[in-house]
Amino acid sequence: MANGKIPIYKLMVVLLLSVYGCGRDSESKGYRLTGHIDGTPQDTKIYLFSMELQSNIDSAMVKNDEFIMKGKIDHPTHCVLIIPDQNKYSDLIIENTEIRFESTYSDIYFQKEVTGGPEQDLKNKMWELTGKYDTKYLKIGDSLSKNLFTDELHKSELVRRYEKNVAKSKELMRSFIVKNPNSYFTLDLLYRNRKFISKDTLEKVLSKLDSKHQNLPDALALDRYVKGNEIELKEGDMFADFEGISMTGEPINLSSLKGNYIYLSFWSRGCKPCRLENRFFSKNFKTIPKELKIVSFSIDKDKKVWEMASNDDGIKWTNIWAAGNRNDSIAKLYSVQALPKSFLIDQNGIIIDKIEGYNEGFFESILERIASN
Repeated sequence: MANGKIPIYKLMVVLLLSVYGCGRDSESKGYRLTGHIDGTPQDTKIYLFSMELQSNIDSAMVKNDEFIMKGKIDHPTHCVLIIPDQNKYSDLIIENTEIRFESTYSDIYFQKEVTGGPEQDLKNKMWELTGKYDTKYLKIGDSLSKNLFTDELHKSELVRRYEKNVAKSKELMRSFIVKNPNSYFTLDLLYRNRKFISKDTLEKVLSKLDSKHQNLPDALALDRYVKGNEIELKEGDMFADFEGISMTGEPINLSSLKGNYIYLSFWSRGCKPCRLENRFFSKNFKTIPKELKIVSFSIDKDKKVWEMASNDDGIKWTNIWAAGNRNDSIAKLYSVQALPKSFLIDQNGIIIDKIEGYNEGFFESILERIASN
């Protein structure tokens, strides 16, 4: 954050905003996902949530620890298997082929094995490199979020170990995606990590793309970035206005709140850290200063999904949704590549801070930034 405060931990969920057309003959057959989740209570319902569409695309009942889903997708899709009642989830890549998911009910994120198409194979290979570091920092982050430390010294040590494992994981991931750019999965990661990779390296990577991947949206976006044609709102810029609707169906513009400090946060139902942030604001709503207006903008495609999640989280503040593809357009306007992503805007409409992820001391940092402005 702009005030130099180091977040204790960050939680983020990947957001895919582009539509990919990968066109393979095998895709006409559709996908068949079979799964075994050891120890699952009988008749538990499991959902397949698309990160791109921000909505469920399939569901099944788990019987005797087994489930089957069948369907067809237009292109490889990053998805999450979710058991919502127990807040359990695990990610995988759906391709129009045979896919097998095996895990334990007690820990479907870490204790899993997924086999499928070539995109999932690449994801598995990267996990072999980064998995032990990812596992460590995610579990340490969970301990920090639950205040599972004995004193400040112990907390500082956990923060140190967390940051060390995050740094190592990112180093290995970036090296892997630079060496393996010809896929939907790695091109997406490459684009989201573009600012941490030199433009010379990105240019070399783009020159090695095969004809199948050269015209994918992420490849084209990377090309614009390398050539200096990417436009992104930054600190010091005037905010970009947009219009959406409130929960009551009334139109609302962001500019209508100008004159106040605005905390604009992009979120979705399927983003766990977003929901933690919502519930923090709901629990601490009375402590929010009058001059600070919270604005939650949902990128969910389905209005009912947005309404249900908003009610579940007890949202009492300005809560906006835009129909059709307009929510994608607005998210792209603010260069939202992962959720939650937030912007602190001053009383004159100037962006004074950008925040990615959800961290323990985020609200304190917001108040400090306002006080120092």
